[in-house]
Amino acid sequence: MLRYAGFLLLACVAGQGLPAPPTEEQAKEFLEELKNRSNNSDARTETSSEMLDRVLGLVLEDASVVRLKSEQANKSEDCTWPSCAAYCVPCAKTNKYWTCLSSATQCQENSECVVGNCYAHAGYCYADAYPQHARCFMGAKAPRVDFHNTLILRLGAVGPVPLPKARAEDWFEWARGCCLVPLVLFGVGIFVAYKTCWVLDFSRGDQCEWLPATRKGIIVFSAVCLLFFCVLQVIRFKQTRRDIHAIEERFNRLQQSMRHFQDLTNELVEAERTYNQSLYFAPDSCSNNPLVTSLVQMLAQALMDEFAEVDVILQAIRDTLDTMMVLLARGKRAVHDYGVMVIYYPILPAFVMLLTMVVLLCINCYIWDRPKLLNDPWMRGVVKSLAPVMVIFILFSALSAAVVFYVALLISGVCLNIDENLEVAARRMHFRDVVPERINIDGVLQHTAKYYLRGTNVNPMATLLQNFEAALYTVLHFYMMFDWLVQAGAASCPGLNQLSPAPLIESLLETTQGAYDFVSAKNIWPYYHSIIHETTCRHFPRNGMGLVFICVLIGFFFCPAIAITISNHLKHMGFHLRKAHSLKDNIDTEAVGAIGVTVESKLDLLNPDEQALLLDDVFCGRSEEVIAKYRELSAQPRASSKIELPPVESESSDSA
Repeated sequence: MLRYAGFLLLACVAGQGLPAPPTEEQAKEFLEELKNRSNNSDARTETSSEMLDRVLGLVLEDASVVRLKSEQANKSEDCTWPSCAAYCVPCAKTNKYWTCLSSATQCQENSECVVGNCYAHAGYCYADAYPQHARCFMGAKAPRVDFHNTLILRLGAVGPVPLPKARAEDWFEWARGCCLVPLVLFGVGIFVAYKTCWVLDFSRGDQCEWLPATRKGIIVFSAVCLLFFCVLQVIRFKQTRRDIHAIEERFNRLQQSMRHFQDLTNELVEAERTYNQSLYFAPDSCSNNPLVTSLVQMLAQALMDEFAEVDVILQAIRDTLDTMMVLLARGKRAVHDYGVMVIYYPILPAFVMLLTMVVLLCINCYIWDRPKLLNDPWMRGVVKSLAPVMVIFILFSALSAAVVFYVALLISGVCLNIDENLEVAARRMHFRDVVPERINIDGVLQHTAKYYLRGTNVNPMATLLQNFEAALYTVLHFYMMFDWLVQAGAASCPGLNQLSPAPLIESLLETTQGAYDFVSAKNIWPYYHSIIHETTCRHFPRNGMGLVFICVLIGFFFCPAIAITISNHLKHMGFHLRKAHSLKDNIDTEAVGAIGVTVESKLDLLNPDEQALLLDDVFCGRSEEVIAKYRELSAQPRASSKIELPPVESESSDSA
């Protein structure tokens, strides 16, 4: 039958005046191979999915294997990272010169038979028509970046940072050790809150005498502190927002580039499937020639089998990109949530505290000319509310400082060997548990991280692209073997012209060239360097320590100092109100209150007998004018009196 088909085809060729036809032996050989491929395809219908999985496994394993014999960097002057990275000489995963369609044909060493073709094992490729080790060369290594965060680690009194290959338990133990200094800082905040509350509620106004006591001093001190507080908050807000927006912008650019690459891959898949669909309808144009129709069917089936490898590699590339896009989206979302928390959350308590201080200062200024308002219940309630507000703010500042300090310690420790740590984390991570995947591409992603982070492996994505190009070239080579059949039967079967994959392959190869530029370290590493090295490892710890400084300075010093200053001043003004029902216009209540509070606090240091003796000595040592004024004041009804004037004695007694 094959011989008869060969003679008919030769006769058809001779009648069309086409180029010299092949010999009968060549025609028989080509048709025999087509028939074997068709029979082989029919026999493996039930196991085609398993065979494609084997092809996919070979391709993924080939992209995941460590091909470099040494990690010794290329130190030549013209080789600098990331423009000069590790690379491999392009080679093919399959070679259509070697097939395994029958028992007479066997695959060579370091290859195996899958779907009628010989596939090289991982780390091998077809070069010079036989499987051999892939020729790969080491480029420059990614430079080690020093972030100068050792001072932060010293302030945290942390132990030695675990090595990148340390166990997870060692990292957890080290992280627990980082809690000591932040907890001490929070404990200091609790003490400051307690001490401030005691001064505001239970002291007489004799604490922190170094604080300003005059009206002008209080206004200037409060204004300077509040202004400095606002300036620090504005600086923190702008600096943090700039860093977060810089990360989000770089994430957006990387997503746009990867989405463009993803769209190109989808276009390749769509073009390949459109071509395969046209292969199904090609035999319909040969209804008047059963022999040629059978030939077209076999050739179309053979081409679809050849494109199966192309489809498998495209599926691997697309799934890898899908997983990367999901990881990028989650990273971007995490950065956004973290940014909102860091940028905007501290604003509310800071605004409440600022508003509280301003209100208290305004109340203080209002009371200066109306001191009797201090006896009103609502005013006493306002003054009493100062203590709990200050306690809440101080505790919040202490908690914020402790948490930010702890996070800064963790980031500084992890960033000490950030590239190696991320590489080990990628190797230990099971991406299928994080992102649902149709195929297992953990090996590709893990070795991709090793390539981009340190430059100590070839690019697995480039390996996939090389295998993709090799598959396209082998499809084209396979078609050229039967091109004379297409030319011979095109006159009686126009559908044969649709079988040529040359236009599609040319378009796919042209599109693939831009993909190499995208997956190169020269394009991807600057994003990583900007996001991880510059912003995360260099700016975040320093900005965090700046926030710790702001929380400590504002929460532990400025706001308590302003509150104590205002509280002391109000207590000084109210000192005379506690002694009498009315005030004279010529009395300086602030001076009387300040000295009176001091006298009372000093007297409390003595026992009752000592206080009585001291008061008697002090009173008897006053001038006659003071004694007369006191007798006049004693004659008025008072709410309370702590000193009783002794009765007036005769002059003889006085002289005595």
